[in-house]
Amino acid sequence: MITKEKYDLIVKLLKEGRTNREICKIARCSPNEITPIRKTIFDENTVTDVDMKGKSICAQVFDLLEKEISLSQIVIKVDIDPEEAMKLQEKYLCVSKRDKIVNLLNDQKSMDLTIDILEFLKANPDLLNKIKGFKDLQLLVWNLMIDRKEIENDIKVDKTLLKHFDKQIENRREELGLEKF
Repeated sequence: MITKEKYDLIVKLLKEGRTNREICKIARCSPNEITPIRKTIFDENTVTDVDMKGKSICAQVFDLLEKEISLSQIVIKVDIDPEEAMKLQEKYLCVSKRDKIVNLLNDQKSMDLTIDILEFLKANPDLLNKIKGFKDLQLLVWNLMIDRKEIENDIKVDKTLLKHFDKQIENRREELGLEKF
């Protein structure tokens, strides 16, 4: 029976694109322990693998990114050019609204603060575990705030268009000599 810690380590190493030999050394396990986990993680020899073949390349890449598969593994599995995979990853991040977080992390001013926070969290693993529990909730809140902003902008545009059309209708009525309602 494999422990949860070992299972999680093997999953992490598989997603990094490590070979079975490397994983065996790091996790101190046999290839027989890795194979079923690899099949589960990458959906190998399952119905979903067959389903992937009927999907567009974009859909296949999005599915694998959603499963947190490494980009190098996606290039191999889908058999596409690495540059194309990177473009699709950018689209995926944008569609899933994770690009906002990536841009924040890429900002040089934020990077120093991010490094300080990461070092602090490494020294305080209890706090890191609490934060991991909240990260999904925080991401949900950010997405809702972004959606709210987009809706507010859409409403402003709609109100402006309505005023414009009301003005055109008013002008047209005056031209035709019709009364106001």
